[in-house]
Amino acid sequence: MITRRKSRYVLIRSSEPLDMNSKADFGSFRNCMKDFMGERAYVSASMQMARQTAANTFIIRVNRGTERDAMLATAFIKELNGRKLGLLTLRMSGSINALMTFQNQRDANGALTKP
Repeated sequence: MITRRKSRYVLIRSSEPLDMNSKADFGSFRNCMKDFMGERAYVSASMQMARQTAANTFIIRVNRGTERDAMLATAFIKELNGRKLGLLTLRMSGSINALMTFQNQRDANGALTKP
């Protein structure tokens, strides 16, 4: 029996601009995630880059049930490719559209701009 893979999407904001579509930045991010999550949890999460929404904001896709591990691991990342930065998990959702709507309702500082 073939079952559908259920995913969750995590919206993450960085304190510094990142190009997560490049192999260097995303590869470094993946290695840090593996270090902080542990190899077993990292493989279970099956993390993939979903979308770069802005210079300092991106969305990752993880398997359902592992999103909390991924969100927790991002909090511990303080350096990528020799650059000091901070990563903040803004929101988790079951669809990219919900995350894009959330992001479009906020300004650059994260304050709500639309009711």
